[in-house]
Formats: sequence, structure tokens, C-alpha cells
Amino acid sequence: MKFPGRPHDVFSYSGALIVFLGVTCYRSKWGVDGSHWASIATVASALWCEHFVRRVIECLTVHRYANRQVPLSDALGEYLYYWGFGVWNAVALSSRGSVRLDVIGWLGLLTFVTGEIGNAWAHWKLRALRRPNTDDRGIPEGGLFKWVSCANYTYELIAWAGFCILTRTLASVVYLAGIALVLGSWAWKRHKRYHAHFDGKEGRPRYPSERRAFIPFVF
Repeated sequence: MKFPGRPHDVFSYSGALIVFLGVTCYRSKWGVDGSHWASIATVASALWCEHFVRRVIECLTVHRYANRQVPLSDALGEYLYYWGFGVWNAVALSSRGSVRLDVIGWLGLLTFVTGEIGNAWAHWKLRALRRPNTDDRGIPEGGLFKWVSCANYTYELIAWAGFCILTRTLASVVYLAGIALVLGSWAWKRHKRYHAHFDGKEGRPRYPSERRAFIPFVF
């Protein structure tokens, strides 16, 4: 059994948003005070919601899916991953109560916003390089694409690193580690496909040899 890619992604990201909000609202009944706009709990919750609302919108309007199908096992694993971390991060943030943002928190917020803007830009860049209903891609250029094949993943890692700096909870640290492992694996696979396709033969351009997969100059 397989699921079409677009409905799967919308369901996955929507679920991460809904369970997070559900747990947050439930926990607020027990005296969690995140009402001040500059509290860590309030700001981090807003960032979580912004990210997954944007991802749902992008799935509906930006990404080209061709005939991508998601196996049942992969779909269930992804739901467990995103929704489970949604619950854990909501619970962890409730423990921060009304703790106000400090200098480190503002640094985390700036880092998250930078990563989110870059991630959104990279998705539009990739859309422009992919013809509708095909898997054909061009070589992306600009921004972090100068140094990595999957700048969209790198920007997302930057965003969640900012979230981690802001919240400083175990849940955010483990989530960041999971994001790094998953996106790093996907980036490596796409990086190899780029090199295999853009081999400089039969009129095809040669892929930049100095470009890494995920982390500039490193991996």
C-alpha cells in the first residue's frame, strides 16, 4: 500500500501542527503561563506553528510531486516521528513557563528566522528548476547552493538549530539530531544523483566537484 506524495506530506505536517497545539492547549489548563509575547514558550510555539503552516502551504502550492508514492511503512514512520516530536516539544516548552527571552534566546530566534527564509527561498528555487510532472532537475545555484547540493535541507537545519538555541530543552536537542540524520541521509542520496546525472557527457553540464551534500566544506 502506498500514498500519493502530496496528501501524505500535508497530512504529516498538519498532524505535527495539530498535536503540538492540542498538547499546548491541554497543558495550559495546568497553570502554564506563556501569555507574555516575549516568553520562550510563546515565541517557540509561534515558530513551531509558523514552520508547519508554511510547509503545508508549500506542499499545496510550491512543490512538484510528479508520481511520488510513499510506502505505508515510511508514511507511518514519518507520522510517528513528526507527531511524536510535536507532543514532546509541546510538553517541554510548557515547562519553560513564562521564562523571558534573554540574549541567547534572541540569537536563537534570529537564527531560526534566517533558516526559515532561506528554506522557503530554496524551495522556490528548486521549483523553477523542475519541469511539471517530471523528475528532471537543473543544477541549483545561488545562496548556500554555491556550497551544498541540498541548501533547502541546510537552511532547515539552521532553522531548527535556532529553535534549539532558543528553547534549550532536551526535546529540541534530540529533534535537531534527528533532523540532521534524516536530512543528511536524503541530501547524500540527492547529491549522488546530481553527480550521476550531470556527468559532462552528451552535452550535459558537469556538476561542481567542490560542492558538498549538506554541510559546506564538510559533508
